[in-house]
Amino acid sequence: MNGFRKFFVGLDLNGSRITGLGDPSAPSDAVNLGYLGNSLASLSYKAPAVAAATQNIDIATPPATFDSIAVAANDRILLPRQTDATQNGVWIYRGQGVAMTRATDLDTATELQSAVVVVSRGTATDANGDLLYGDRAWLQRSDNITVGTTPLQWIPLPGRGLPYQAGNGLRLDGNTFSAVPSDGLLVGPGGVRVDPAYVVRKYASDLGALTAGTAVTVTHGLGTTDITAQLRLVSTGEFIDADIVVKDANSVTVTSLVPLPASAARFVAHG
Repeated sequence: MNGFRKFFVGLDLNGSRITGLGDPSAPSDAVNLGYLGNSLASLSYKAPAVAAATQNIDIATPPATFDSIAVAANDRILLPRQTDATQNGVWIYRGQGVAMTRATDLDTATELQSAVVVVSRGTATDANGDLLYGDRAWLQRSDNITVGTTPLQWIPLPGRGLPYQAGNGLRLDGNTFSAVPSDGLLVGPGGVRVDPAYVVRKYASDLGALTAGTAVTVTHGLGTTDITAQLRLVSTGEFIDADIVVKDANSVTVTSLVPLPASAARFVAHG
């Protein structure tokens, strides 16, 4: 039977694993977990690069090191910082001063679409000491690509290709970040806002003409009956004798003891 046999009644592995399964090429092929995960994420993982260039380099006469890593002939190098962004991508190093060539698995529009390449080594770090290029996964995010014409944008995936993590004050549900409510902050569909129970807000407005002894309603909209309020002359800043009575959480009545023309008096409330 040459070591091969068809199974007609199913295959029971009794809890064992099938290992070493290659990527599928036909609709009826079995799918390994890595290929499935990449497909679900709409990402196309390619062979890793040894190092990345931290700045523009001359593809025709490349240096011997990239990100302080000495490279050898046929090493894969990621170029994400070319001045001419159409040159960005993974290239094959042929030797110092020898023209590089594009990697054959990343030289067509289809291959470049949502491609991900892990850069294995590098030394450049940020202010926190985290590697900027090495030990990171890089995503090609440009669309409608014509190789050699379209600028290609390669960006590092967060956490070296690991999932996002929510920092202080944030919550991560699936792939959605949201702010965490806390004392002094309210979170809702409209966004994040200060909780009025924890801060004092102000309302101020010039009033219309006031008749002595006649109450007028002022709507301040502060949402509380715990307010302080006053009336003053706009021209001099002097405080005006007035009876101010809370009507409800959003309004008061103001009765001036002297007549005043429109815009002569300014009402100010805090609550």
